[in-house]
Amino acid sequence: MTIAIAISLSEGIVLAADSRTTRWRDAADHRWAEVVTDGAHKVFALGRHAAAVTHGRSHVRGHTIAALAGRYAAGRSAGAVRDAAAVADELLAFLGADEPAREDAPPREAVGFLIGAYGPDGVGRIYEAVWPAGERRLLSTTDAPNFHWRGQGLAISRLFKGIDPAMDLSALDATTREQVANLEFVVPLRDMSLTDGVDLARFLGTITLGVARFVRGRRDGPIHPLVGGRLRIATLTPSGYRLVGTIRSAGRS
Repeated sequence: MTIAIAISLSEGIVLAADSRTTRWRDAADHRWAEVVTDGAHKVFALGRHAAAVTHGRSHVRGHTIAALAGRYAAGRSAGAVRDAAAVADELLAFLGADEPAREDAPPREAVGFLIGAYGPDGVGRIYEAVWPAGERRLLSTTDAPNFHWRGQGLAISRLFKGIDPAMDLSALDATTREQVANLEFVVPLRDMSLTDGVDLARFLGTITLGVARFVRGRRDGPIHPLVGGRLRIATLTPSGYRLVGTIRSAGRS
């Protein structure tokens, strides 16, 4: 599991993720998450004008996702199409070279990407891509800013939406659902600078790292420490990709 964050602003795109990978261990009736490493790279460039943050499965065909992304980026020609949709399609095709896309793939086999890229029109776009399902969709643009998170987003959902993501809203009446929807915080993304976006990513990542470090469950069950290590933050602008910060767990630098 991971916390993967992507933010689009008029000045650029911000990507962030933790650095922990885990694997499940089972013994009798007990199941726990074993930390494999707190040094994984989940934010990476996909060429000069594209970058991505990944979540879900950490290895494909014996390689880390970052290693495969590096191979993909190295194989892109200097004149390759600068478009987020094209990058997403190319990356999915690259991952599926040895294994075709499967819509019925179980969740544990999924690798997700939040891909940011600038096209020739000067607009930055964030796409979500999922392999091996072979799905992609546009999430937001630098003309229509928004922020997104994937993975263990419990803390972010509770804070910004005012409700636990596990709660079944369909069990509520229409009036209560509207009241819950009105709890969501409003973030003035259109007024924010790229520096503000970096600070927002830092805030979102830090509260997630803190919950993962200090909380071990809700009253209805455990919450496994699937997020940890360092929070890495990068920006993508028309000038290119730049790693701008690394923060240790729970905000310790």
